[in-house]
Amino acid sequence: MAPSVRRLVMVMLLMLTPGVVGAADRVFRSDRDGIEFRYPDRFVPGRYKRQPLDPETLKQLQESGVGEPYANAIALIESARVRGFAATDIPIGQVPTITVNPHTGSFASFLNGQFGKKEFETAIGGRRVFRLTGFPGPYGDTAFSYLVPIADDRMVELFAHRAYLDQAKTPTHYDQVIEHIISTLAVFAPSRQ
Repeated sequence: MAPSVRRLVMVMLLMLTPGVVGAADRVFRSDRDGIEFRYPDRFVPGRYKRQPLDPETLKQLQESGVGEPYANAIALIESARVRGFAATDIPIGQVPTITVNPHTGSFASFLNGQFGKKEFETAIGGRRVFRLTGFPGPYGDTAFSYLVPIADDRMVELFAHRAYLDQAKTPTHYDQVIEHIISTLAVFAPSRQ
């Protein structure tokens, strides 16, 4: 098979594989977080359902620089999987998602210090990236996990389910979508500072 035909066949196969990025993309922009990226048009952006925290726990999280978990996270969910809930109220862990979670300040520094290790370092789309072996932390096996330093005190954490929640645990291939997001990531001054 000629190289050009082989390449065309590979592109067609990639476009038919679930989770793989196709030609049609949408753009997500957050002026508050100072990021913009492209994602496949079969996804819709949303937010996670807020988890009630007792005031003391919330205060401790805020004092540590973490803040409320998932409060600023962007959840990307396949349009076909939005059933029985609003895309702006996605239940955490109950549906396969890709999470794009911008961090600033001390928590971004913490993530960089804990996981910004040479053994996890790679380059995607010309960016320095830490591709961890799983989530939570670098040793989990249920999710893809990436950290992208974007400034001294800013980082974008991306993680996603490795498998759909069906009985067969069909692979999502969301790592390929995450790497496309990273390769298209544009960074600018956030408006919240």
